Amino acid sequence: MSPFKPAVRFSSIKLLTVLLSLTFLIFLSFSAAVGQTEEETVDSDSLKKYAPKLFLDCNYCDHDYIRREIPFVNYVRDTREAQIHLMITSQRTGSGGEAFTLYFIGQLDFAGKSDTLVYISGPDDTDEEVRERSTNLMKIGLIPYIAKTPLVNSLIIGFTESTDPTEVVDKWNSWVFSINGNSWLSGEASLSNMNLWYNASADRVTPEWKIEMSAGGSYNESRFDLGDDSLGNANVITSIRRYQYGDVEVVKSLGDHWSAGVFAATYSSIFNNVNASTSGALALEYNIFPYEESSKKQLRTSYKIGYRYNDYMDTTINNKLYEGLMYNSLGVAFEVIEKWGSVDVYLQGFNYFPDVSINNLIMRGRVNIRITKGLSFNVSGRISLIHDQISLPKGDATQEEILLQQTQLATNYSYNGSVGLRYTFGSIYNNVVNPRFGN
Repeated sequence: MSPFKPAVRFSSIKLLTVLLSLTFLIFLSFSAAVGQTEEETVDSDSLKKYAPKLFLDCNYCDHDYIRREIPFVNYVRDTREAQIHLMITSQRTGSGGEAFTLYFIGQLDFAGKSDTLVYISGPDDTDEEVRERSTNLMKIGLIPYIAKTPLVNSLIIGFTESTDPTEVVDKWNSWVFSINGNSWLSGEASLSNMNLWYNASADRVTPEWKIEMSAGGSYNESRFDLGDDSLGNANVITSIRRYQYGDVEVVKSLGDHWSAGVFAATYSSIFNNVNASTSGALALEYNIFPYEESSKKQLRTSYKIGYRYNDYMDTTINNKLYEGLMYNSLGVAFEVIEKWGSVDVYLQGFNYFPDVSINNLIMRGRVNIRITKGLSFNVSGRISLIHDQISLPKGDATQEEILLQQTQLATNYSYNGSVGLRYTFGSIYNNVVNPRFGN
């Protein structure tokens, strides 16, 4: 055996070890270099240092989705810490879609740098399409702010090619039709419940005209099995509530502040002891603020005068089986949405005449105010002063009718309300999304 073979074997192993070591070191160096490059662009510390602080003011938005799709800002929980206050409001469009208005309000370093963008969804758009397109508009609105930071070096702008603009020809002439229906069932051994709801509508909304027509109804049937009575007979109680309606609204724009309308409606309700009620009315409305600012602020006063004919199921407390009455109403609505919070108040008075003692007054409101850093206050409520229950059936309601809510009961008021405080504290940053276990 040659004495040199062990030396050769040792040298080969040593050489192989050196090559593997060099390869591993090169790989680590390459990985470190790549990691360093990535870290320079997406390092969380750099993001917190350079990315603008954004306060997202939107109760119905998918915040998790937005944080995933827009990772180049710092999401903060308090508007006082934010450089950008993004407030989003929405209004229903005539086609059945939504008009989302995005208010970009610059603060601190960006004070005075503000913008407003609008996205209008179609009636057939899915929730995913609405979410994706509205979020994309948020990205576009944030570009001027990102351009003022070092993150602009990582900004890439693309454009989706589209066809040449052409004149839109609408074969439906702005009319939108909708048919809806729902049903649901629930039950157990001694109780079953069935509900049906249906609706059809035809709407046409343009800057000059607003025409809305709808008809529908609901049916509710509940069965209660109380077991056999003392004679062995089945004791089953069935409660049925049925409601049907139809209405037409035609409104004409009369400039930036005025509008006029014609209204007609009919309905039938077992609960209200109404076999058929038909009404027609004329109305005039004035908005102190221009209608184009309605997504952010409104102060509207409206007056309506009309005639109503009622055909009752049973004789009323006034010994009527049918009657016709003139009526009028005056309403005031105020709404403002700002970065400090929002206020929504509505007041309406209604009465028949010439007997003005037959009347009601409705007041409702909702206030949400940011008091200080992390602390907000909200209150909402509704109260009605009721003196117009002319359809109440004569005689007392049975215990069964009361418990099953089969008939309207006499009252001179109704109310509901809530008060709340919310306080949060801790880190101002809220960038991370963690969906584990259903977040």
